Amino acid sequence: MKKLITILCITSLLSSCLYTKETAIKKFCKADSIPYSIIVHDTFVVQSIKVDTMFNASLDTFTIIKDRLVIHYKKVGEKIFIQGECKADTIYKTKLIQVQIPIIKPKLAWWEIAYLNIRNWLAVIGFIGICIGIYIITPRKNT
Repeated sequence: MKKLITILCITSLLSSCLYTKETAIKKFCKADSIPYSIIVHDTFVVQSIKVDTMFNASLDTFTIIKDRLVIHYKKVGEKIFIQGECKADTIYKTKLIQVQIPIIKPKLAWWEIAYLNIRNWLAVIGFIGICIGIYIITPRKNT
């Protein structure tokens, strides 16, 4: 019997402490909007660029390679051929954007405010009553 009363007291105590999402917003949110972060992923594609050119000079044949750029320099007879290529690339950019989300907060009627206040006081009185009940029910040694 004592265990049943203790379980009922603890259950009633814990069940009175729960808030629903709407109740929590109504009670604790004072602002009309809440800051919220959104992650935006952008992708930029840089196309490949190829350019061919030709001029007269007397130099050796060589290739320059740096990152995405490749340049071929070739001498054929009295002519020099230069071929350049910039390879395609994809750039990924991630941005964190702060957005204000509006909250629809209805105005409470006077009886709803009174109900919330009375419910809170009843929870405090119930908690005190449960503590006193547990103190009375628990056996004590007589000295």
